Amino acid sequence: MLATAQTVPTYLNHDWAREWGALERYVPYVDARAAQLARSTVTRPGWWTPGPTPQQ
Repeated sequence: MLATAQTVPTYLNHDWAREWGALERYVPYVDARAAQLARSTVTRPGWWTPGPTPQQ
């Protein structure tokens, strides 16, 4: 929703007569700053769960 797709033709190496497929290049609609990411590392045991198990 923030970019438009432009199709770029692709060909096999040394075979300009046969198309391999298409590659899409995404061009943003607006010139915006990149998002700032916050990362952290947490070590948990294998039996840890973030909440109760769902009822089936």
